[in-house]
Amino acid sequence: MTEHPLTDEICKSIAASYPYNGADIDHCEHIEDMRAAYDKGGKDRLELIITWLDDELHRYSYSFDGEAEINYDSLFKDLREAMRPQQEDN
Repeated sequence: MTEHPLTDEICKSIAASYPYNGADIDHCEHIEDMRAAYDKGGKDRLELIITWLDDELHRYSYSFDGEAEINYDSLFKDLREAMRPQQEDN
């Protein structure tokens, strides 16, 4: 089994940045919660990407002589822009 991207050290570092009730960082009880939140965020982002591709991919494909081509440069540029977190106006 591969190691989770959020290692114990990273989780403890995050927890140390937000101390609460004098908790013992070396025995952090919330590591699995942090990992679950990280995993959920990744799954949610993947669903957003799939939905965006399903809705938009037709804009980047074209055909010459019956062979489909995809303009990957524009596709990746626009996908990155679409997946960038939205800024709220205050």
